[in-house]
Amino acid sequence: MQKFALFTIVTVMALTSAANAEWIAGTGFEEAQLLSDGTTYHHRGVGSHYLQNYAGDLAVRFDGSATELGIESYFEGDEAGRDASGDYIGVCDYYNNTGNGSYENEQNMGTITLEIETVDVSDYADVELSYAFKFLYDVAESTEGIQIWVENEVGTQLMLADWMGADWTTAHDTYGQYAWNNFTFDIPDDWQSASLRFAMTSYSYQVGYQLDDINFNGTYVPEPASAILLALGALTLIRRR
Repeated sequence: MQKFALFTIVTVMALTSAANAEWIAGTGFEEAQLLSDGTTYHHRGVGSHYLQNYAGDLAVRFDGSATELGIESYFEGDEAGRDASGDYIGVCDYYNNTGNGSYENEQNMGTITLEIETVDVSDYADVELSYAFKFLYDVAESTEGIQIWVENEVGTQLMLADWMGADWTTAHDTYGQYAWNNFTFDIPDDWQSASLRFAMTSYSYQVGYQLDDINFNGTYVPEPASAILLALGALTLIRRR
């Protein structure tokens, strides 16, 4: 009986730590797209600041929901570079990878960083980040391009792409223009949270991108106390028999 009880406890604890990978959080910009009210974004405001949503424009921020991560767009750059007719910045409903929404950035004002809501990964192992990315232009000046990274709760960064200047052109030629490409990255197991960032710099309308289907997946790992309680519960049932 003792051997069987020990086997049962070990089995329960093993099962609690060997779950399949599951979806943690993400966004396909579906709900955010419902906030868009136009085909371009007319930039307002002075100096470095977070962009705001306006009637008649594409949405550039979304607070998030139970099923979709929030987004914010932070501007740093040249006020004189604004296009009076509006720029293609924000959540659009065309040429998406899947569904009805995606995020697009075509502008010549400086740097706009798309900030994806922070994801709590503290209860997961083998966390994997994936997203779909599309190149819209093929040539970049030396100071133009995009940097993509994810950072943890203490600011440690993991650079996912650093396509500036000639590297933008090389990446474009590798992955193709107007073609969706899926990228996947592993998040370090000792991270408690993950914040995804896309920082594009452009002054000449020669770089641009479209983004869709951001997802975090991982294997749920119960707290040790939870696993022990499950094992003790199983042992109690056995003793009652």
